[in-house]
Amino acid sequence: MLWSPKFVAACVVVTAAVLLAVGLGLQEYRTFADQQNAAQRLLEEEQRQTTDWMTLRQRVFRTADPMQIFVAGVHRDVGRYALVGRAADTSLRHSVYGDEPVFAVFRTFDLAFVVTVVLSLFAVVFTYDAVSGEREAGTLRLLSAYAVPRSLILSAKAAGLWLALVVPTALSGLLGLAVVLAAGVHLDAQDWMRLGVFAGASVLYLSLFALLGLAMSTLTRRSTTSFLGLLAIWVVTVLVLPRAGLVLAVQMVDVPSAATIEAQRAGFENRAWDRHLEDLEARWSERSRPMEGMTPEERQEYEDERMWQWMQEDDAARRGVETEIQDQADRLAETARLRREEQRRLAFGLARLSPAAAYQLVATATAGTGVDMVGRWQQAIREYHGVFRDWLEQESGSSGTHVMRRSGGGGAFSDTPTPIELRGMPHFQPPAISIAEALREAPLDLGLLAIEALLAFAVALMGFLRYDVR
Repeated sequence: MLWSPKFVAACVVVTAAVLLAVGLGLQEYRTFADQQNAAQRLLEEEQRQTTDWMTLRQRVFRTADPMQIFVAGVHRDVGRYALVGRAADTSLRHSVYGDEPVFAVFRTFDLAFVVTVVLSLFAVVFTYDAVSGEREAGTLRLLSAYAVPRSLILSAKAAGLWLALVVPTALSGLLGLAVVLAAGVHLDAQDWMRLGVFAGASVLYLSLFALLGLAMSTLTRRSTTSFLGLLAIWVVTVLVLPRAGLVLAVQMVDVPSAATIEAQRAGFENRAWDRHLEDLEARWSERSRPMEGMTPEERQEYEDERMWQWMQEDDAARRGVETEIQDQADRLAETARLRREEQRRLAFGLARLSPAAAYQLVATATAGTGVDMVGRWQQAIREYHGVFRDWLEQESGSSGTHVMRRSGGGGAFSDTPTPIELRGMPHFQPPAISIAEALREAPLDLGLLAIEALLAFAVALMGFLRYDVR
């Protein structure tokens, strides 16, 4: 087995696939980190030159995670930054696929994809003729002539096939990890723990397909029949079932689209500001009524005495409108989130019928690049948005309204263009997730894979005990 052309070819192909996946992930990780750092430096330079609170801009940039090298997940589909300021919209913008659509054509080729598709197919190729092929060659009848229990023979076959599949996979994985470390990527203790869980899930997933191949080989008398049956199972479990679960969930649970939510939010915002302008016009009309019949000097004196109070009243009304708009945006986002969460639970529940889907869920959860990453970042950005707005209103002195001072005794206004003080500006803290939180649902998926592997071995054992070696 170890010196067979099939084993040598598998080692070469697996090593090439793993190194290619790691190399592409490493390159994308570096590019993403460099882009985010450059954008952050440009923003900080722009902020240092800002002289008006009304023009102060703040952005929150998503940080690069070393685990995205191995499991990209939804990383490239999620926006790279979010605008934080007075506006209610804090959604992440400009994803990798959004800015470079050509990358979306071929999607992601990462280590998780190699395990899910390439290595599982190799497991089929390695095991489809484990029993039926030996029957055709006549060696199985000779092997059965010895006084060795059939259960022991099958266990030895399973162990040999498992080693022939896992050993080259493990060696190529270690080689890919060495490339990442040699490139200077730092992995902390949490990263090493997550990599360990990912490696264990990968071994369990490949073991399942190896045992499926062994089981199918004990249920057929011809290796060609075994191969075709395994190929059909592979197509259904790896390619069809995960997508079928998603399609059914979309049909059963309706979730408002981002365009619908944005239209509702924009419509409410426009109506709120229209009401605010109407109220503002009514207030100024009411304020102007006592000035009817006054001389220009009396009118100016009357305005000067009350202008600050009027500005505070108008600013309080403006803050009320902004709060109302933000509350409505939060309600719309929360409603969509709850519906999306319901749809996600149903989709994942149906998709878990496929071992490939269960493995993908473990891999992305372990790497922190699953769909939970979107909600985690959005929640952290919304919390920071509230803190930043409070600081901005406090520091600007007029709740974000830039006040100009009169020069001399005339009616002109002047402003000194000096940079504003930003030393106290709150800093955004990226959302952190512990290994326990990341693997909250992993026991379910790992348990499903283990149960399916045990069932496959049980079927293989029962089939081999009754197998006709003639």
